[in-house]
Amino acid sequence: MQRAGMQNEIFFTFKVSSLEAVKGKTLCQKSVCDVARRLRKAKDLIEKFFSQQVEVLGKRTAPLPEIYYIEGTLQMVWVNRCFPGYGINSLLHPDCPNCCVVCSPGSFNPHEGTHCLQCNRSLAYGAKHCY
Repeated sequence: MQRAGMQNEIFFTFKVSSLEAVKGKTLCQKSVCDVARRLRKAKDLIEKFFSQQVEVLGKRTAPLPEIYYIEGTLQMVWVNRCFPGYGINSLLHPDCPNCCVVCSPGSFNPHEGTHCLQCNRSLAYGAKHCY
């Protein structure tokens, strides 16, 4: 909506989970958990949706709706987060340097951060606390 020459902007956040819905203690099999492929696919589908909206609205003779996408304004920001008890470790997992993997004994991740933190009192896989 335009008022006095000013336009309002709306920001949307799309959350794409890169982990399987069932979080178990077993490690993910590589063929099932190609995280990068799944995230790229989600990104491509979101971009495709907005591109198609530009095409559809461009063919209309009616006025534009109150809320519409302005071509060329889509910006993607990649934010890596892991579930508690999981983290990214490219040294331990060089085959998948951006994958969220279960925290090893001696480490933990209490929140949706990206890395497992050191904790010598944590003796289990997937620790969410340092006791």
